[in-house]
Amino acid sequence: MANYFSKIFLSLTILFSVIYTLEASAARNEAYGCDMGFGEEAESTVRKEPKAYCQRALFFIERSQLESAIESLSEAVELDPNYAESYLMRGILYFKQQDRELAVADFRKVREIDPGNIYSYLLEAMYHMSQLQWQSALSDVNRSLAIEPPLADSFITRGNIYMLQKQWDKALSDFNRAVEIDPDAADTYRSRAIYYMVRDRFSLALADYERAIELNPASLLIYLNRSLLYAETQQWNKLLEDAQKSTQLSPESVKAHILLGYAYHKKQEYNLAVDNYQKAIFLHDNSQKDTTEQFNITQNYDPQDYEKFQSDIELDDMATIRYYIGIAQYEKNFARGAIESFKVALERNEELSQSKLALATVLYSQGKTDRALKLARSALISNQKLSNPQYLQEKQLWGEKMLEDGKELLSTLVSLDNTIKQI
Repeated sequence: MANYFSKIFLSLTILFSVIYTLEASAARNEAYGCDMGFGEEAESTVRKEPKAYCQRALFFIERSQLESAIESLSEAVELDPNYAESYLMRGILYFKQQDRELAVADFRKVREIDPGNIYSYLLEAMYHMSQLQWQSALSDVNRSLAIEPPLADSFITRGNIYMLQKQWDKALSDFNRAVEIDPDAADTYRSRAIYYMVRDRFSLALADYERAIELNPASLLIYLNRSLLYAETQQWNKLLEDAQKSTQLSPESVKAHILLGYAYHKKQEYNLAVDNYQKAIFLHDNSQKDTTEQFNITQNYDPQDYEKFQSDIELDDMATIRYYIGIAQYEKNFARGAIESFKVALERNEELSQSKLALATVLYSQGKTDRALKLARSALISNQKLSNPQYLQEKQLWGEKMLEDGKELLSTLVSLDNTIKQI
């Protein structure tokens, strides 16, 4: 995968697809065992039965008040320690909040109360995936498949495990089986589309994304996923359309605004690119982050072993987005703003070598040669790829002005180093 945004989102999407699918499935009324509504009737019975606490927890979940939801579920557990749905819901919330040991304890309690609860196995498999314990994760999924009838979610989860292990044929077989079992579920097609994306089978991925959108046209995640295909195939207008749709579906989605900024950046509409990058930073820094954007366990992977799944940066690394703002500002001849953006990026992440080189380029263009050469040399020591103009253009979003000035800086640096070697 050559494109930055394809890699950055695939790093989240492959594993997040597990928690998203399982949570969505487990959140159905038949799995949780309670209705989504919380009204006067539920309030009046709240101290009489655990189901009412469950209803109240869903009320809080809809409003992203997870701590209050956990408190309600804990009250339900105290009222009836054998009400499995309370443990299942609370375990999911614990996992979202990174309290994974507590989550596993709740999932196992569900299984103790209800040995036939398939989601208790699948959610524990998710925990083992987060710990890179592949055999344990497979064991959990296989145990879920021993319960009749088998669910599409079990095959999706196992397909993701096989995909992360690069067992491609087994992964595809499981995704196909999931589609056969539940052909009207959007997530079955979305999960298989991710597989096709990783395998560079873009036409098949597009067909699955389109079918998923037909089945669930209000899904932000599907539009974000499909946007990767358009980014990878350099279909900038379609990428722009999907990014705009994503911001309509979720105006506070950080990922959606980053994608929209990226689309405008590629179309050289730099003012709009900067506006959306800055919106993403504002939402990231000041808003309560959606749990879907917090979930990232790929940081534990070795890039050499998981090249297809490892992003160059974390999605919520706003230092890099600051860097992109600087690139866009420089193309608009706003050098002072670009300098400030690059400096802020380096304050947030001093190891961001591309920002060092970009800052060096702007300083060099302003005649600050000594400092520029020092910064450029430091950047190249950290990342030799930065000496390649094609890499800067395709991977780092350098525009014509930045590339032209950057080439002059690098040429000066090479000449200086050659002179030193001769001496």
